[in-house]
Amino acid sequence: MRLCIILLFFPLIGFCQLTLNRPSSPTQLVRTALISEGSNIVISNVKFTGNPGSVARFYNESNRALLQKGIVLTTGYIPDIKGPNNSPNTGGPMLKPGDRDLSRIARSPTLDAVVLEFDFNTPYDSIAFEYFFGSEEYPEYVNQGLNDVFAFLLKKVDGGTYKNLAQLPDGKGPISVDNVNAYKNKEYFITNPPFNGREVLDWEQDKDLGEISLTYQFDGLTKVLVACSKIEPNQTYHLKIAIADAGDELYDSGVFLKAGSFKPYSSVESIKAKTEELKLFSGFNKSDLVTDSLGNYHLTTHLKFNTDESIILNESFEVLKQVLSVLYTKLTWKIVVNGHTDSDGEDTYNLKLSQERAAAVASYLMQNNIETNRVAFFGFGDTEPMVENSTNQNKALNRRVEFVFVR
Repeated sequence: MRLCIILLFFPLIGFCQLTLNRPSSPTQLVRTALISEGSNIVISNVKFTGNPGSVARFYNESNRALLQKGIVLTTGYIPDIKGPNNSPNTGGPMLKPGDRDLSRIARSPTLDAVVLEFDFNTPYDSIAFEYFFGSEEYPEYVNQGLNDVFAFLLKKVDGGTYKNLAQLPDGKGPISVDNVNAYKNKEYFITNPPFNGREVLDWEQDKDLGEISLTYQFDGLTKVLVACSKIEPNQTYHLKIAIADAGDELYDSGVFLKAGSFKPYSSVESIKAKTEELKLFSGFNKSDLVTDSLGNYHLTTHLKFNTDESIILNESFEVLKQVLSVLYTKLTWKIVVNGHTDSDGEDTYNLKLSQERAAAVASYLMQNNIETNRVAFFGFGDTEPMVENSTNQNKALNRRVEFVFVR
């Protein structure tokens, strides 16, 4: 009952609860929850090893979710990964053996291994998928020399040795508690603070972190990362997704894989380029950013203006500075500014107001050294609502400025 009261008065985290469902079979899990629908990739020989209570499909429809749905594998019981983060040492033995390959990586015996593996074949020359890692070993086991271990092990079926795809970009090493934490490679790390209902209003200062604390039990998480590799077209490969406790069966860990993100690509270089581009938008909510079929980025913002005016309020300039940062980095990109209003008022008035607000934003960009020929602006009034103008909350969503970053 206490949690229900907290959620009632804390709408920013009211819909972030993690839903966890046990899959009907390993094959169904891979084919329907991991592989991109319609992708040109053939899957075979799916196998699961470990406690069935350590794997699930997850759903989190919140706009602030690190990943909204996918697959999670943990060294403990699936329900234990679910927030709020109210314990520093959640974990327990699953009474399962370790994994030889993971023991080699950890340089220590492993326990409670969970392994999902399969063969695949594609005519393309690269593959990639998105994921993040979390652990209760933060912060107690940082720099203690022994961490839980996970890996994405890839090799050709007809020969070769495993290559671990669970690596940081730019050659910064593997993903582990010792290598990604508040002190080392901290740009990839999220400290998950304890969730305390009595301090719920404090989360207003950092809504994203507040939601993470309510959603996940793990005391530390990585940011969303991309695993990718170049492969030989039309050759059969084996992928082994594995995680295990190392040293003891306490302080569990887990790895979350994004639904539909396992895809073939024409070039691993295009994957890396895409990853670098997405870093430019890291200051915005992922749910506000979409990519169209031409590779252009569409960003939705809710810049603030006085009622019936087109003067940009001070609280909006931080967002605009981030937009400028993208344009300063991508000097060949152009930008289109689209203004939208809610349905209050006459159609002609709303159209004019949206045009004036879009023009004010475009003027700000040009005043900050973005060339005139790179900027265009339009007003749409209330003709393209995101949602029905049925409530004040919906109307606030429809009052927006959208940016289209054109290649």
